[in-house]
Amino acid sequence: MVSCGGEDESTPSKSGSATPSAPGMMSCTASSACDEAETEAYGTCVADKCDADYKLCLGPDYRSGKYSEVCGEYYTCLAKCDCRDNACFSACGVAPADCQLCLGNHLTYCAQNSGCKQPSCTGNADAGQLGTCADLAKCCAAITDSTYKTLCQSEYNGAKGSGDIICSSFVKAFQQLKACP
Repeated sequence: MVSCGGEDESTPSKSGSATPSAPGMMSCTASSACDEAETEAYGTCVADKCDADYKLCLGPDYRSGKYSEVCGEYYTCLAKCDCRDNACFSACGVAPADCQLCLGNHLTYCAQNSGCKQPSCTGNADAGQLGTCADLAKCCAAITDSTYKTLCQSEYNGAKGSGDIICSSFVKAFQQLKACP
């Protein structure tokens, strides 16, 4: 996840590191209610506990922003986008199916079972609750922010053919961003 902190949501950020700090989703923090220190602590905890899973999906140098493996090309594209740059995120397209499978089957599972304390702004959703593709479609429909809506719809279109295990990781990610209920 590229975490851009609690910027003013009306202007795109030019900052943000290309270091994933949450399972399977690169994006900006959706709310200024998210404490940057808390978000960073969670990201570091998950990255430490799920390092092997991150390396499997993103490559051995993911922590330095150099992506490879099944998600390499996609994450490299996303990492170039400024926060809230809808055109850039859209140009990256949908994560390839093999990337979605890796994220859903490895990273999401590991993060949900990591024991890492989620930032308070996420509502500390129950990690045992898995979403479905129908839940992801409802989530996308409920999003009002155009950047997140486009990203959500793109992820839904790519994930729905792979089933609920893939959709669940995106449902959880968008819920953690407080982008949808």
